[in-house]
Amino acid sequence: MTAMEPEAFTRDELIASRDADAEAKRELWEIARKKEQVRRQALLRQVQGGEVLVVGPAACTQISGDRAARVRVFFSQDRKVIDQAKAICAGCPRRESCLEGALERREPWGVWGGELFRNGHVLTNRKRRSRHQQVRAQPISPVNTLPVEPHFGGST
Repeated sequence: MTAMEPEAFTRDELIASRDADAEAKRELWEIARKKEQVRRQALLRQVQGGEVLVVGPAACTQISGDRAARVRVFFSQDRKVIDQAKAICAGCPRRESCLEGALERREPWGVWGGELFRNGHVLTNRKRRSRHQQVRAQPISPVNTLPVEPHFGGST
């Protein structure tokens, strides 16, 4: 076999390789599941021992209506609706964790933790300028009133 030829595998070798990969994935999944179970048990012990403060449900989940109603509030383009979403977040017990999570995930848009996101960044509250801003022309002094130096050919 030359260096340019790919290594040939038999059907049985390919099946064995696939099965070994699947087994490795199952083992990794099981390890991750056990770690998560240990983490949750530790957190439960902390909550029961009073070490961790448990806050109430997020304010955004208390909006009446279905999920689509919440989406219309927190992912609106209308400035008044965005302000309403921010007001809902203002008193939410999970505001800080919501904002931290949105920053970590670089949420593409919407109101998260009381802040407006665009392209993964928090937008500052700037007043929008009008599309066609009127600019006043500044008065320009006529050329004949400018002083001209004598060596440029001007009269003195």
